[in-house]
Amino acid sequence: MKLKGIPVIAGKNRKLSIMILEQKFPDLDYIILDDSFQHLKVKHDLDFVIFNEIGGIGNGFVLPAGILRESMSVLKFADYIVFNGEGKIPEKLQKYNKIALKGNYQIKKFYDLNKNEIAIEKLKNQKVALLSGIGQPKSFEKTVLDSGLKFEEHFRFPDHFNYKDYGIIRDLKNKVENNKIDYLLTTEKDFMKLQFMENLELPLVVVAVEFCLATNFKLLEIPIG
Repeated sequence: MKLKGIPVIAGKNRKLSIMILEQKFPDLDYIILDDSFQHLKVKHDLDFVIFNEIGGIGNGFVLPAGILRESMSVLKFADYIVFNGEGKIPEKLQKYNKIALKGNYQIKKFYDLNKNEIAIEKLKNQKVALLSGIGQPKSFEKTVLDSGLKFEEHFRFPDHFNYKDYGIIRDLKNKVENNKIDYLLTTEKDFMKLQFMENLELPLVVVAVEFCLATNFKLLEIPIG
């Protein structure tokens, strides 16, 4: 758990989840919801809509024809646009005149299955591969490359992959052994699922990242109560 001392709840029913939080933690000032911009049953005080430089807006269509969850026109209801990348924010995002925040992921540390930190120098000049089941695997690749590390191969799986198929893990073990991979770098999101598997026997190294804003900003005031 990275958010020590902060209550976290997961559930499909957002209103019910909020009610449970408010009942158990009546002193809460703010509740942060993930993937909730299009969830109209819950009133939002602030909305942050995030875009990645690599994926961008795709072909401009919504799911399943494209990658967008809502049409671009709904950005007029957002408070902030967060742009993950180093390039210029696309004009299609700028035209809505929203506060735009730029930043990118930076590696905070590397650690092994026992949560022991590993120095980046230990990973350099070693045979490294990547393992992920996330929405933007190229973003993970870029973060690793930006740190100065190189990798031989990236074992990609679909977003939210659960790794419960031991046949897949067995194939991974064989590929790692056959290619003499020293370290298999994975994301914290993937590690949350992998850590509970028995007899994993993979040379996993977790890449802990943090999102760093390029500039400071002042959050809009939210009336409480």
